[in-house]
Amino acid sequence: MAIAEPSPPQLDKAQESIMQGISSLLSLSGVGLSDATILSSICQLDTLRSLDLSKNFFTSLPGQHPPCPMKDGLQMLNFSSNRLSGQPGNFSGFPNLEVLDLSFNYLGGSISTQLTYLLKLRSLNLTSNHFEGSVPTTMVPSLEELVLSGNNLSRAIPQSLLNLTMLCSFAGNQNRFHGAIPKGITKNIRMLDLSYNNLSGEIPSDLLLPDRLEAVDLIANRLEGNLLNGRLPETIGNAMSLAYLELRGNQLVGSIPSQLGKCKNLALLDLSSNKLQGALPVELGNLDQLVMVKLQKNNLSGYIPNSFSNMKKLEVFYLGENSFTGEIPSRVVQLPKLCYIILHGNKLNGTIPSSISSLTGTIPMMPTKLNLIELGHNYLEGHIPSSIGMLSNLEFLDLSNNNLSGQVPSSLASLQSFIYLYLSYNQLSGPLPDLPRSVRLNVTGNPGLKNRTEDSDTPDNMAHTENDFR
Repeated sequence: MAIAEPSPPQLDKAQESIMQGISSLLSLSGVGLSDATILSSICQLDTLRSLDLSKNFFTSLPGQHPPCPMKDGLQMLNFSSNRLSGQPGNFSGFPNLEVLDLSFNYLGGSISTQLTYLLKLRSLNLTSNHFEGSVPTTMVPSLEELVLSGNNLSRAIPQSLLNLTMLCSFAGNQNRFHGAIPKGITKNIRMLDLSYNNLSGEIPSDLLLPDRLEAVDLIANRLEGNLLNGRLPETIGNAMSLAYLELRGNQLVGSIPSQLGKCKNLALLDLSSNKLQGALPVELGNLDQLVMVKLQKNNLSGYIPNSFSNMKKLEVFYLGENSFTGEIPSRVVQLPKLCYIILHGNKLNGTIPSSISSLTGTIPMMPTKLNLIELGHNYLEGHIPSSIGMLSNLEFLDLSNNNLSGQVPSSLASLQSFIYLYLSYNQLSGPLPDLPRSVRLNVTGNPGLKNRTEDSDTPDNMAHTENDFR
C-alpha cells in the first residue's frame, strides 16, 4: 500500500515551522569574528531567540550598537570567550533575556546594577573576568544560577542572596570574599561553591541541613585560603541529596559525625588537611555511591572500619598522614574499582586475616585495576606478596619505611606499566628482580638487598637505583 504524500498545505506548514526554528536560533561560535559591524546585521533578525557568539574576538556588546529589533525577543545571549572589556553596559533593552553568558572576557569594574533590569534573567555567568567590589545587594528575583567564579570580588557574601528564592546554584569561588558564610544560604541553593576565598568563622549549623542540597565546595589551598573552623554539624545527615562535599584545607576540628553515613548519594568526600580527630564512624560504610574519599592530613585514629568494604564504586582511598592503627582490611583493598590506595604515614600493623595467605602486616590481595599503592611510613611486617605482580596497571608502589623482610618478588618484573618503586628502609634481602631500566627505584637502607649481577650487597652498586626521588 502506497503511503499518501502530505498535501501542499501540510508541506507549507512543516516548512514554515522549520524555518521559524532556524530563524530563532543562531550560532556563530568559534568562527573568528571580530568586526563589530556584523552585529548591526544580526540585530535586524527580530525573530531571533538564541544567539551564540562565543569563542570569537569581539570587543564590544550589541547593547552598544542601536537600533536593534532583535533585543525584544532574545532569550539567550552567549558572548563567552571573547575580548570584551570595560563594564558590561546597559542591558535594559533586553526585556525577555533569560540566559546571559559573559564568561572568560576582560570585563571589569563593579557588577552593573543595570542587570537588575533583566526581569526574566534565570542564568548569569561572569566567570573569569576582572570584576571588583561586592556582589550587588539587589538582583533580579528570577535568578536560578549565578556564577561569579574567578574574579576579584571582595567583601562579605551578601545576606540578600537569601532573598533570591529561585536561586539553586551559586558559584563564588576563586575570589577574595571574606567574613562568615551567611546563615541560611543553602535554604534554596542546592549547589554552592565558595572555595578559594578568605572566608572565616564556623560552618553555619544549617549549611548542610536542607535535604535537597547536592554539592558544597569550601576547599581552600591558596596562600590565603578559607579559614573555616568549628565542627562538622550533625545535621549533615539531613542532606540526603548531597553528592559532593569538599571541605579541604580549613581548620575543622572534632570528629566526623556518624550522621554523615545517611548521605547515601555522596560520591565525593574530601575532608583532608583539617584538624579532625577520633575514629572513623562505621556508618560511613553506608555510602555505597562513594567514588572518592580523601581524609588525609588530619589527626584521625583507630581502625579502618571493615564496613568500608561496602563502597563498591570506590576508586580513590586516601587516608594518609593520620594515626590509624591495626591491620589493613583485606576486603577494603579488594574493592573491584579501586585504583588508588594511599595509607602512608600511619601506624598500621597487626595481622592479616587467616583467609589471606600472608604474614603479619603484609599487604593483602588487591584488585587488578590498582594504579597506585602508597603504604610507606607504617609498621607493616612480613614479606611483600608476589600477588602484587598481578596488578597489570600498577605504576607506583611505595612500601618504604616499614619492617618488611624477605625477597622482593620476581613477579614485579612483569609489570609493564611500572614506573616507581620505593622500598627504602626495610629489612629486605636477597637479589632484586630484573626490573626494566625505566623503573625509578629507591632501596636505600636494605643492607641485605643486592642486584642479581653484582657480588656486592651495597645498594650504591645496584644498577638503575636512585636515592630520594620524592
